[in-house]
Amino acid sequence: MMTTAEKLNSIEPRLKEKGFLKSVRSGHSVPFYILDYDPADEFMVREYIPLLAEKLNAEGSEITIKEFDLYNMIIECLESKGFLQSALKAEEPRGTLKLIEAIKNTTGLKNEVNMISDKFLENIEPNDVLIVTGVGKAYPILRVHKVLSMLKAHVKYNPLIVMYPGTYISNELSLFGEIDREYYQAFKFILEGDYGNGN
Repeated sequence: MMTTAEKLNSIEPRLKEKGFLKSVRSGHSVPFYILDYDPADEFMVREYIPLLAEKLNAEGSEITIKEFDLYNMIIECLESKGFLQSALKAEEPRGTLKLIEAIKNTTGLKNEVNMISDKFLENIEPNDVLIVTGVGKAYPILRVHKVLSMLKAHVKYNPLIVMYPGTYISNELSLFGEIDREYYQAFKFILEGDYGNGN
């Protein structure tokens, strides 16, 4: 079984594979991918993705990495609505479930088109590879299947890779390997043994 480090080190060669971007840009299938990893390695992932983006974006290659941290996006949306501080103050007397409901209402997350989807779509260029992080931090306000569902009609020619702290087996997402079992059809970004030790 590949380690998280091996999977992370495999992202760059996978993106640079001949034919990978060409196949994505053909638009024959929705270009959504899951890279699952051990939740214990969350901080390794958080550190690695910005470094990878900086490296590849500086190379002047045909791709540009854009990271979308779901948790940070939620915070930005709440701040833009002037709701963040009042939401934090309301959590203790009203309870977490009421707070989550209020956040979903404020950001429009109950709809397919909402503040989060808008943030994705306003920042996508033709050569972008989208890497989604902050999945565990955003749970349970925003779940991966919701993100993929709301983007599938709009993201057709850009690879979108979800960094997933859990398991993705037989199209079943299991956050932290224990909770939030969801079914969604996406591709595994790295298959076991694809790149050996990840070099």
